[in-house]
Amino acid sequence: MSKRKAVSFDENEATLFKKSKETENVKKHSLDSDEEDENDDAYNILNDDDIEGEEDGISRNEDGVRTTAFNMREEMEEGYFDKDGHFVFKKKEDIRDNWLDNIDWHNIKNTNSDGKSQAKSLGDESDSDEEDDTSFNEIECYKMILQYMQPKESITKSLRRLGGGNKRLSSVERLKLKKAGILDASNEKVTQLTELTNNFLNKTGNMDIYEETYEQILEKIKKPTVSEENDELDMYSEDFDKKEKRRLDDPGPSTNKHSEPDKNTALMWEFKWSQKSEEIEGPNTTEQMQKWVDEGDFKVYVYPQELSEDNLSTLPSPSYQKLLNVLEESRYYTADPSVACLFVLSLDTLDRDRLSADYVRNLPAKIQRLSLWNNGMNHVIFNLYSGTWPDYIEENLDFDPGMAILAKASMSVSHVRPGFDISIPLFHKKHPEKGGESGFVGKRYVHGIGSETRNALFHLHNERDLVMVTTCRHGKSWKEMKDERCDEDNLEYDRYDYEVLLQNSTFCLVPRGRRLGSFRFLEALQAGCIPVLLSNSWALPFAQVIDWNKAVIWADERLLLQVPNTVRSVSPSRILELRQQTQILWERYFSSIEKIVFTTLEIIRERLPNQPSRDGLVWNNSPGALLTLPHFSDSLANYPFYTDMYSSGPGDKFTAVIYCQLGSPVVSTSPLYRLVSNVARSSYIARNREATKSSISQRFFPHPLIQTAGVLSLDEDTMLTTDEVDFAFKVWRHFSDRIIGYPARSHYWDDAKGSWGYTSKWTNDYSIVLTGAAFYHRYYNILYTDWLSPLLHKTVEQSQNCEDILMNFLVSHVTRRPPIKVTQRKQYKEQPSAGARSPWNDPDHFIQRQTCLNTFAAVFGYMPLLRSNLRLDPVLFKDPVSNLRKKYRQIELVGS
Repeated sequence: MSKRKAVSFDENEATLFKKSKETENVKKHSLDSDEEDENDDAYNILNDDDIEGEEDGISRNEDGVRTTAFNMREEMEEGYFDKDGHFVFKKKEDIRDNWLDNIDWHNIKNTNSDGKSQAKSLGDESDSDEEDDTSFNEIECYKMILQYMQPKESITKSLRRLGGGNKRLSSVERLKLKKAGILDASNEKVTQLTELTNNFLNKTGNMDIYEETYEQILEKIKKPTVSEENDELDMYSEDFDKKEKRRLDDPGPSTNKHSEPDKNTALMWEFKWSQKSEEIEGPNTTEQMQKWVDEGDFKVYVYPQELSEDNLSTLPSPSYQKLLNVLEESRYYTADPSVACLFVLSLDTLDRDRLSADYVRNLPAKIQRLSLWNNGMNHVIFNLYSGTWPDYIEENLDFDPGMAILAKASMSVSHVRPGFDISIPLFHKKHPEKGGESGFVGKRYVHGIGSETRNALFHLHNERDLVMVTTCRHGKSWKEMKDERCDEDNLEYDRYDYEVLLQNSTFCLVPRGRRLGSFRFLEALQAGCIPVLLSNSWALPFAQVIDWNKAVIWADERLLLQVPNTVRSVSPSRILELRQQTQILWERYFSSIEKIVFTTLEIIRERLPNQPSRDGLVWNNSPGALLTLPHFSDSLANYPFYTDMYSSGPGDKFTAVIYCQLGSPVVSTSPLYRLVSNVARSSYIARNREATKSSISQRFFPHPLIQTAGVLSLDEDTMLTTDEVDFAFKVWRHFSDRIIGYPARSHYWDDAKGSWGYTSKWTNDYSIVLTGAAFYHRYYNILYTDWLSPLLHKTVEQSQNCEDILMNFLVSHVTRRPPIKVTQRKQYKEQPSAGARSPWNDPDHFIQRQTCLNTFAAVFGYMPLLRSNLRLDPVLFKDPVSNLRKKYRQIELVGS
C-alpha cells in the first residue's frame, strides 16, 4: 500500500483563523458566553501532514458495489481534527435571535439578588399590545362560547360540526376571502369559537377546555368562579361585613370545591360494537369504558350451524353441542365476527376417528367454504380423538388445521407446539355441561394399542391393599379375541362395585388407553384419589399453568412392578397434600365442560400482548384463576381469599351502600334518615353512598368511590343500630371472604314439585343472608358485574328481583362455604306507614324468588348454596351481668 502525504488548504480554516485574531481580545455576550470565554479552536487544528496511511484514488463501482479510496477527503469537508485527534464539526452559521439584541446585559449583571432591577428592565420592554389579565372574565367568555354550541356537544365536536364539509383554508386565503367579502359564515364561526377557546386556555391554563361539554360549561356559569369564591373569603375587603351577613342570611347551595360532581352532568358514553350494528350500547361511565380498555375485549365468535343440502343443520355430537352451548351463553361470546379475537367452528371436530358414529365426513371441503377460515388463523380446534384403528396416529385429524390452535386431548410432549397448542383432558360423553356428578367404569383391552399396559395390571392385584380389576368386555369382537384369563378377570371384576372401590382408594392407577389420555384421569381427580400415571410422554392437561407435581405421581410403563413400592413410600402428610390438590384442580378446572373450555380460553388470553396474567400461586390454589380476575388489583393481598396468606387483613373501615327504590322523602322521621344516622355514628365508616333504582344490580356495581375492602349493603328501610353495624363488621373482618349479616333465608328440595324451594321461615339452619343488611368484600362487585353469565343478569333485570340471592350463589360458588348470620334479629325492616305499600310484601315477589332460585341453579349447573347452623353473638350476650360490662349494649334491646 502506497503512502502519501495529504496536502490540503481549507478556506474555512483560514477564515476561522482570521476571525479568531480579530476577536481575540473582545468578550462577546451570548447565552453560552459562560462556556465560551476563550476561542482557541483555530490554534488546535491537526496538520494534514500528520495524517498517515491515506490512499489516492476516486470512488468507483464494481459489480454494483461502490468502493472508495482510504482517505479523509469527504470527512474533511465537514470539519477537521484537533491536535488530540478528535474530530470537530464546522460550526454552522449563527442563528441570531433579535430578542437578545434588546437585552441590556449590563443591567442584568448588576441586578440585585432580589431580582428587582431585572424585573424593571424586562418590564420596560414588554409588549405594549399585550392585554391585561385583569380585563378577562371567565363567565363572559363561557357565555360567548355557548352561543356556538349545542346541548351534549363538547367544544371539539362543535368545531367539527361548524366546519364539517368545508375545505381548510390557510391564513392568507382566509384574509383574501375576508377582504373580498365572500368568507363562508361557518368558517367565520369556527374562527371565532377557536379564538375564544384559545383565549380562555391562555388566560386560565385550562388544558381540558376543548373537551368540556355544553352542560358542564352551563353548570360552571351557574356556579361562582374561583375568584368570586376568593372574594367572598377575603376578610380584608371593604365590603366583607356585608358579604358575610348576606352569606349567613342565605346560605344557598354548597359551593364546596371538594364535593362530588353532579351525577346529571357526569360524562357518559354510548357506543356500537361495529359500524354495521344498529344496536347502541350504553350509556356507560368513563370508569366502565376505561376498565374495558384495560381488560381488552376478549370475544369469541362461534360459527352458525351449517345447513346441509336438504336444508337441515348438521347436528354436532352431544359433547360438542355442550361445548358450543357454554360458549354461546358465556361472557366471551359475540355474534359479530368483526369484534372477535377467537373463532370456534360449529362443525364437530371432537371425534376424528373414522370408525366413530360422530365422525364428520367431508370436513376439509366444509371448512374451506368458510369465508373467515383464513387458513385457521385465530381459530381454536377442540379435539378428543384423532387417528383410527389400528395405529391411532396422534396427528391424523383427516383435515388440515392450518394455523389454528389445537386444544386436544391425549397429546404427547413431542407434538405439542409450546406456547401455541393446549392439552385438554379426555372427557366422557356423560361429562356434565356446567356441573353435577359423573362417573365411568374402566375396561381392559385384550388386543391392540394400550393392551400391554392394562393386561399387565393383574400382576399387582393382591386383594388386600392393591386391587386391580379389569374386564375384557370391550368392543364387538372381544369374545373372538379374548385370552385365557378373560373369564377369570370378568368374574373378579363383578365382585367389586366400581364406584365404592373408587371412593375408598388412596391411589388410582391411570394407564394409557388406545391413546395417551384416559377417562380414568378425571375419575381419579373427582374421587380425591391420587392418580398414578402409566402413560409415558403424555402432555398433561393445562400443564402450562398447573403444577401437576402437587397432585399426581408419575410411574413408568416399563417398570410396572415398581409401582407398589413407589406408592407405599409416600408419607401420610404428602398423601394429604396430594389428595387436597386433586380436589382443588377437579373443582376449579375439570368438573364440567364449561370449566375446561373457559380454562382453555384464559390460557390463550394471557398470551395476548398487554393482557394481565396470573402466576402459579393463583392457578394452583383455591379458588383458582377463573375466579381471580387480574384487572381488580396488582396485589393478591387485596383479594378476599389471600388475606390470610399475606397476613394483610381486610382493613378497619367500610363503605355503606344504601339501595333506594321506595322514593320516600328524607326527613328526620323517615327510616332512611334514622338508618343513615345510625351508620354514620359507627367509628368504622369511611363513606356512605346511595344507589338509585336505575338498575336493581346497581347496588353491586364496582363504583370507584368504594375504596374499602368491606362493603355494607343496606336497603333504605333497614333497621340497624350502631352497635349492630359495628359488631357485624368485627365478625366480617375475621371472615372477609363470606357474606356476614342479619336477615337469613333458606333453600330446600321439594320432592313433590321436583324443584328447589325458597323459604323465609325460621328454622335451625339457613343458606342465604340477604344483602339488605349484610357485609361482603368489594371484590364480589367485580365478579358480579364482570364474571357472571349474561343469562343471570338478564334474569335479575327482567324480574327486578333476586339480586341478593344471586350474590349468595356467587359467594358460595367461589368459597364453597355458607354465609354467617349474626345475633338474634329477625325483623330487619321498618314497617310501612298506613296506606304505604312495600314491594317486599307483594305476593308475586315470593313467587319470583322461587323461580329465580331454580333458574340460577340451572345456569350454574348445580346448587352452590350450603346450609349452616352457625350464629355468632357478642361476648356476654344475654349473660346475667351488668350491662356496663358489655361492649355492644344496644344489641340485647333489639327484639327478635
